[in-house]
Amino acid sequence: MRDWYARPAGYFIAVGDGELEIYRQEDDALKLIDRLAEEDLANWKQSIQLDESQPVTLLLKPGQYLQRRIILPVAAQENLHQVVGFELDRLTPFSTDQVYYTARLLKPLPGERISVECILILKALLDPYLDLLAAAGLPPHQVSILPPDGSPRLEIDLLPPERRPRTHRWQHWLNYGLTVLLIGLITVAMTMPILHQQQTIAKLERAVRQTRKAAREANQLQRKVATLKQQAHFVLDKKQAARPLIAVLEELSQRLPEDTWLTGFHYRQGKLQIDGKSPAASKLVELLEKSPYFRNVHFVSPVTQDRVTGMERFRISMEVSSDDTE
Repeated sequence: MRDWYARPAGYFIAVGDGELEIYRQEDDALKLIDRLAEEDLANWKQSIQLDESQPVTLLLKPGQYLQRRIILPVAAQENLHQVVGFELDRLTPFSTDQVYYTARLLKPLPGERISVECILILKALLDPYLDLLAAAGLPPHQVSILPPDGSPRLEIDLLPPERRPRTHRWQHWLNYGLTVLLIGLITVAMTMPILHQQQTIAKLERAVRQTRKAAREANQLQRKVATLKQQAHFVLDKKQAARPLIAVLEELSQRLPEDTWLTGFHYRQGKLQIDGKSPAASKLVELLEKSPYFRNVHFVSPVTQDRVTGMERFRISMEVSSDDTE
């Protein structure tokens, strides 16, 4: 497990059912310190004087995210995130443009395979949570998960790159400037004549009205979150008829000779094109045609010889059958 307690002390916020749970790290564990309504988040942040030295982590509870363990060929390890993205619409009812996801290697398995953990959440569910925290001046540094055992999985981070705290550094300076302005207004109110004090009070009242407006907007976000949660149903699909990328990769690794190297791979809508080098490229078409997976195997361009290695460069195209025909 990751040595998560070495992180700087900060706050952990779990969102659900219109209520926020606030945690702090104590004795290598999380301790619940407060519960509050979502519209009270901005006032809570002001009351503790939170700054950037105290990172905020958004925790997702079970039911808000989908967690899967899948088996892949060991060849997928080099481009794990991309391979899982290709398989996402087969493993879940969603495509990559509908979710935020992360994948990590768990362990190698016998037979040139690996065990991989994939965790994902609907963008339509996570984005309102991020907007809620950002509106309260608490943009999260990380989005992790909180399993039922209560131990946060901080090696998991579902926060999209465009939401990283570095893009919101202006908020720190804005809060700092507002604090200085408020102190200045109070100082002026204490030193200026009584007639001018009412003008200062009027300015403070406008600031209070703006805070109330922000609270109303947060309440609207809460209702949007509730609506989106009703629409988010993580249901596993049955395997699709199209042959999965995993099976295609494994079949290629079995059919191609060990002295043949692939430098390019493109698989889309039942069409497969491969580029590579081989001592005898002309024999590859015959080898691939023997596979029940492939048909209409042919060279896309003439075979050429690499002057440095002496190997033959090739580009082969084929159709991938939708089911086994031995």
